[in-house]
Amino acid sequence: MNGSRIRITQVCPPRFPRVADLAQRIWPVCFGAIISAAQCEYMIRQRYSPEAMAQAIADGMTYEIIHLDDLEAGFGAHGPASSPTEWKLWQVYILPELQGRGLGRDYIDHVARSAYRNGRSSLLLTVNKRNDRARALYERCGFQVRESASFDIGNGFVMDDYVLVKSLHPANDTP
Repeated sequence: MNGSRIRITQVCPPRFPRVADLAQRIWPVCFGAIISAAQCEYMIRQRYSPEAMAQAIADGMTYEIIHLDDLEAGFGAHGPASSPTEWKLWQVYILPELQGRGLGRDYIDHVARSAYRNGRSSLLLTVNKRNDRARALYERCGFQVRESASFDIGNGFVMDDYVLVKSLHPANDTP
């Protein structure tokens, strides 16, 4: 990465507003052509309020900020899935102007190592069926489509996603 330094820091309650700010900057660009502006705003309010983030952490999710050198470049979240053999990459979002620098891949590798250290044999995620760019990244990282799934998220909105899964092996647990 041309001497750039990537660092991942865990988010605690005083940093919740930073994640919400990053979501406000990333989501409209990332999802602008995929979902309506109203759904985008609804999902940001639903997922990134201090109360929602505190509840997600209480339920086992870890939020992290991805740094490139001294910049907050994006954020992600991961944690246990409903199956005891699976770990879930709940989200990974990189600022549009910093995409294409390997940050998403590095974060996925970080999450895969965490999943493996937590005794999980597979990593799963969901991706919007129309988010071709993200799906291509996930497939380059070794994920495969397991199934289609639709989720009613309230307020008349539905997420129409693919569930992707990646098998984990000891090689994913290298430093």
